[in-house]
Amino acid sequence: MKSYFFIFIVSFLCLSCEKEKLQVIPTETESYVIDFFVEAEKHGRNINLSDYNLEIVFTELDMISGRCISSRKKNKVELDSITWQQLNNDRKRQLIFHELGHCILKREDILDSFSSGEAKSIMCNNTECSINYVSESWKDYYNKELFTFNAELPLWHQTEEPARLEDATENTEVIDTTIFDDALYVENAAFDNEKDFAIKLGYSAWRSYLNSIFLKYGDLEFRFYTQGKVTINRRIGNRQHSFYSYELFDDHLNTTLTIQKSDNFYRFFVNEQQVHIMNYYETDNNIIRSADSEESYHTLRLETFNM
Repeated sequence: MKSYFFIFIVSFLCLSCEKEKLQVIPTETESYVIDFFVEAEKHGRNINLSDYNLEIVFTELDMISGRCISSRKKNKVELDSITWQQLNNDRKRQLIFHELGHCILKREDILDSFSSGEAKSIMCNNTECSINYVSESWKDYYNKELFTFNAELPLWHQTEEPARLEDATENTEVIDTTIFDDALYVENAAFDNEKDFAIKLGYSAWRSYLNSIFLKYGDLEFRFYTQGKVTINRRIGNRQHSFYSYELFDDHLNTTLTIQKSDNFYRFFVNEQQVHIMNYYETDNNIIRSADSEESYHTLRLETFNM
């Protein structure tokens, strides 16, 4: 009888110890960790921070921004302190969600991408992963995939031909320019940005040593590298936020770049092929720009119109 009672007490104490979890979370990461568990509940995962032994520390890591060290008793996230200081808030949130995906959800790295180049999961760890964690629709998709493991292409990501000049209803403007050591700059383009619109830049190289060409609309930059890489960025203050980066095309000397607003989304096209879509937002200004190296002669044809 005494022996049985002793076993019961020990068992009770062990169970009590098992329920006491320790969390060591730096202030800089606290809001992102809380967001992780809020999103988990939103997507049907019945987990709480208090259920886990979790420690997050800043340290020096070699060539990586973070890692999860997980065992049966403890989950530890190490973050590279130098990289952390260089990240904007969206990228910090993305990094914490990725590492907690490992430590809390026990997910493995995923390298798969859709045919358009967007990573299928926030668990992609390749440096070439194109994870748009700024656009709200993409953020919702990545959160859903993280907690539900459902990596289907969102319904709003539909392939759509860019608007043609003959589809324009008003405010059509065409600018042809042959430039050398100069820049294309249009301050008041003839289109109404409160309506659906398209901005199309056609580029023809006569003699070129260019690495890339680009179309800027306000704070948006849509750049095509002659090696076939496409990037989409937004500059806010002194920082450049990357929305999309992917090597998709063969080398081109004659290229058309199109930025189109439709159905409250921005759609981006290279040579009539859609490469990316994300939520529309108002730019800082309506200035359209494009410029190239002084080493080249080329012709730019700019078309702007409402649809």
